[in-house]
Amino acid sequence: MPNKPALIARTCLAIALFASLSGCAAHQATSPPTTTPPVSPAPSPPGPSLVVEVTADNFDTEVASAKLPVFIEFYATWCSVCQKEAPLIEQAAHDYAGKVKFVKIDIETSTELARAFGVSRIPTMLVVKVAEKTGVGYVGPLNQDGLKKLIEDGLKAKPDPEDK
Repeated sequence: MPNKPALIARTCLAIALFASLSGCAAHQATSPPTTTPPVSPAPSPPGPSLVVEVTADNFDTEVASAKLPVFIEFYATWCSVCQKEAPLIEQAAHDYAGKVKFVKIDIETSTELARAFGVSRIPTMLVVKVAEKTGVGYVGPLNQDGLKKLIEDGLKAKPDPEDK
């Protein structure tokens, strides 16, 4: 089995189209804001969370080897936009259960993954089909309709014939 950095790098190369996702408006992913008050997020759907926390230790199992398309959210615990979106993402995980796998990566504790994906702003959200080497992404806040559109676009994404 390849070592984790090599596996992460290989997976990131397979979905390299996300390297250009750093230009949209959102929080800088380098330091927490100092003046933003805490946000009380909306309640999550009942039942256990369907969004898996991913680190370098479980990246291979949860993302690189996933059979379903994977929704990846890069976030930070201090990010108020990320806190507001968390219940929307949790609801989407319930709505798309069995069709899309939902994971989240904390940029503060998994800096190597954030760097490997070229994440410089949060929230950054990707929907990838690893086996097909396709996907779509978005940087910045999304409402429920925008989140649904991102997921649907990710499900419809087709490989670029020139990448074969």
